[in-house]
Amino acid sequence: MHGIAAGGAQKEPVQRLSANVSGRTHLKMGDIAAGLAAADAIAEGVFETAWIHQGYIEPQTCVAAPDGMGGVVVHASTQGMFRTRQVVAQTLGLSEEKVRLVAMPVGGAFGGKFGLIEPLTAAAALAVGRPVRLELTRTEDFLASNPAPAGKIEVRVGATRDGKVTAVQGHLLWDTGAYPGSPMSAAAFSIAGCYHFPNIDIRGYEVMTNRLGPGAYRAPGNPQGCFAIESVMDDLAGKLGIDPLEFRLKNVPSEGDPRPDGPAWPVIGITDCLLPLKDHPLWTGRGEAASSNGRYREGVGIAVGGWRGGLEPAAAWCLVDASGVINVVVGAVDLTGTYTTMRMIAAE
Repeated sequence: MHGIAAGGAQKEPVQRLSANVSGRTHLKMGDIAAGLAAADAIAEGVFETAWIHQGYIEPQTCVAAPDGMGGVVVHASTQGMFRTRQVVAQTLGLSEEKVRLVAMPVGGAFGGKFGLIEPLTAAAALAVGRPVRLELTRTEDFLASNPAPAGKIEVRVGATRDGKVTAVQGHLLWDTGAYPGSPMSAAAFSIAGCYHFPNIDIRGYEVMTNRLGPGAYRAPGNPQGCFAIESVMDDLAGKLGIDPLEFRLKNVPSEGDPRPDGPAWPVIGITDCLLPLKDHPLWTGRGEAASSNGRYREGVGIAVGGWRGGLEPAAAWCLVDASGVINVVVGAVDLTGTYTTMRMIAAE
């Protein structure tokens, strides 16, 4: 837990929580009570999202074989070869040099394949001294994999008559299943991350329950957090009688503004993304696009979202052989066109 404000970290009162609370976060900036009191309008909502399987076409599958020198070679359908190698080595008590991980082309993953059945497959191969293949059926995958966990989000936002937000308050409760590691903190950040809120108080709790362990799913935590905050921002724009796009443009952060967790934003392009929409025919003609058949309603809306990706270093090695062929060596897996993209970059 941490608190960020103009004066730096603040001490939090001790909370007595259940023993199955495995994680918590607290994003704090300014004075939430004063911020809400300064608002001319307040909108709020409660949002619940369910556990959901990533829905990849290829199930969890893996082949492992002893290498004859006390190690193991693992052919895996994984999104993260280095993490999977680390998990296999730690589980089996081997040094990482004893584990060779061969990343196979991935038949869909969406966050659900970062090392799950590989340690079991490798252990079985070492135990019997011969290659072992493990592939889950679709039913087994639903019963024993790592779907995205469920969560409950409460959000409250205040703003002045001229459309400037004054405060955001949030409470998150994340069901992390049998193991800690849910994306609760990422969801908390996404609630306040795309706007410049001068006053912030967002508290999140991760709770272990008698379910499967949690997995990632497409920017884990962000879709849930963005769904909540963007719904409330739309409601608040309606209360103020302000165009939803203009309302967002008034409040998105710029370079140098403080992030919800304290540091200043570097270059950030939300304004550049939103401005072209002002004259886009879908937005200018959104009233004409609305329709309803009695059961379903169709319309055009707007939402802002982001993901704190690209934080790790990366490198590539390009070698031109005697025949003029360029070999590109990267620490990546072939997932949704990765290798094709690398070839295109090298060719250009």
